[in-house]
Amino acid sequence: MVSGIRFAPVLVATLALLAAAAHAQNRPPIKPGLWEVKQTREMNGQKAPDVSEHLARLPPEVRKQMEAQMKERGVQMGAGGAPKVCLSAESLSREDWASGQSSCQTEILSRSAAAWKWRSSCTQPPSTAEGETRFKGDSAYTTVVDMTMQRQGQAKMHMEMEGKWLAADCGDLKPLSTGK
Repeated sequence: MVSGIRFAPVLVATLALLAAAAHAQNRPPIKPGLWEVKQTREMNGQKAPDVSEHLARLPPEVRKQMEAQMKERGVQMGAGGAPKVCLSAESLSREDWASGQSSCQTEILSRSAAAWKWRSSCTQPPSTAEGETRFKGDSAYTTVVDMTMQRQGQAKMHMEMEGKWLAADCGDLKPLSTGK
């Protein structure tokens, strides 16, 4: 991965936190297929640039490399700058959905058809997070995550994601991978 560019892993890790909430539980009440995931982040109370802003600033060869790495993990930039991910029926149903985050322990705080709440603690990188996903039927969701990371001091991140189902067919985008 390109040094200093951590937005793709943050997106994958955040989606993995949603998946971790599903670990050993029923699958999330959403459709498999192609999803658009709009995201906003704040680091230590200040708005953080989104993925498309980061990519736009990169030299073309580095941007191409980064986009290839993201696509290899199941994340592709959409025309409007919002990432697209493929969530297969198999990946939504597997008990090891979040196994790429084996350094994390997740506690389910509550789970219903309308909302899931969880708390996670990870050793790599050292972090704790609390999150909630609210499902809007089977084709939309909102996730809010508050994370504290221990990396070069302590950093607090607040992230909000809006997931919107686009299609049953993911085209050439393979299912989301946490990088196991």
